[in-house]
Amino acid sequence: MLKPWRVTASTTTYHDPWLKVRSDTCLRADGHCINPYHVLEYPDWVNVVVLTPAFEIVLVRQYRHAVAEILLELPCGALTSGGEDPVSGAARELQEETGYVAAELIQIGSARVNPATHSNTSWTVLALGAESLGERRLDANEEIEVILCDLLAFVAGVTGGEQPLQGMHMTSLWMALHWVSSSQRPDLAPLRQRLAGGGCLP
Repeated sequence: MLKPWRVTASTTTYHDPWLKVRSDTCLRADGHCINPYHVLEYPDWVNVVVLTPAFEIVLVRQYRHAVAEILLELPCGALTSGGEDPVSGAARELQEETGYVAAELIQIGSARVNPATHSNTSWTVLALGAESLGERRLDANEEIEVILCDLLAFVAGVTGGEQPLQGMHMTSLWMALHWVSSSQRPDLAPLRQRLAGGGCLP
């Protein structure tokens, strides 16, 4: 039977405001020692699937230096260290990055980012009835374009491979589509019909 490893020693080998690297010495139940095992401690973050009253999806486009590409993404960001909950974090990140405010925010799921090396969780929040107030509060290092897309066309691009998404954003998008398809809410019936007609429901 599998058992958790026992940590016999642990050292912080790097730490700054964005990242902590923890290097552990681990002992398996069979006596095998793994040293070092590096763990990246990031804060939890939240991805926001944002829909307008007309069921368009609000996206952001920005440069991602690790891959040296400009990518289209969901609005997203880290939760603050004071124990911010995913819905509050989603509302904050949405307005900061896009200037949009949602009439309703629904926490619909979570996923481990990369449990082999990352300690954090990625949360998914569905934002409904989003409208632009036109006021953004970008961080000093952020350059973000706000993009409004037809939801069906965007989903078709993702599923067809023409519009790649980073992995956790793909997960959040499918969570949102599944939530909508399972919902019995009358106000979402037009969206379910459009998605079903376009072959976009999981």
